Amino acid sequence: MIRRFTAAALTLAAAAGLAACGSATPADGLQVGQCFTEEALGAGVEVTEIETVECTQPHEHEVYATPALEFDAWPGEGQINTAALEACIAEFEGYVGSPYETSTVFAWALLPSEEGWASGDTSAACIAETETRSSSVEGSGE
Repeated sequence: MIRRFTAAALTLAAAAGLAACGSATPADGLQVGQCFTEEALGAGVEVTEIETVECTQPHEHEVYATPALEFDAWPGEGQINTAALEACIAEFEGYVGSPYETSTVFAWALLPSEEGWASGDTSAACIAETETRSSSVEGSGE
């Protein structure tokens, strides 16, 4: 089944974080190539920390790009969503190895909240989502 891109599945927050097992990474500090499980996201809409795991460990999510969102001031959620969608789709094929339109990998983005933006977080984290796996999606062509 091919699922299409949905921007703004979650937003980054500038408040207290989640607790789980693994290596805690601030949500606004995620790096390309980091992996994490569905459980690391918790149940909330806002995420401050994500427990990352090695991509050789079972996981469902992998950061594949962290594009800057080019606005001088907070533009509102709609424009943030659109900018992230465009940036993440543009980066997808270069990382995964197949066009998003034909891929079996689902993509979404962690986005800064208005409060996060005000404190300097102006980037999105593009996330590749798959069934549970123990390998990277980088160059997989999936």
